Amino acid sequence: MDNRLGARFDAALQSASVKDALMSLARALKGEGYSQLELYRALGEIQAHMDGDDPRYDAVLEMADAIHGGPWAKEGALFETELDEGDL
Repeated sequence: MDNRLGARFDAALQSASVKDALMSLARALKGEGYSQLELYRALGEIQAHMDGDDPRYDAVLEMADAIHGGPWAKEGALFETELDEGDL
């Protein structure tokens, strides 16, 4: 993940409402032309460096699910299609 994108995710993770901040950021990045796979991989990098006990961890997982799509997207998918194993 490039430094600028990383800084934007870091800012969202410092927000009082991480879940809302991540959703807003994901929508903005989608609007800027970032692909579903780019966003999913970026969140995967963030998740890989987080402790599972971090209170923000669940918000990161929920956002990854919303980007991935399918039955895991509890609050609705951000993209029209679901990523599949071939994409990943």
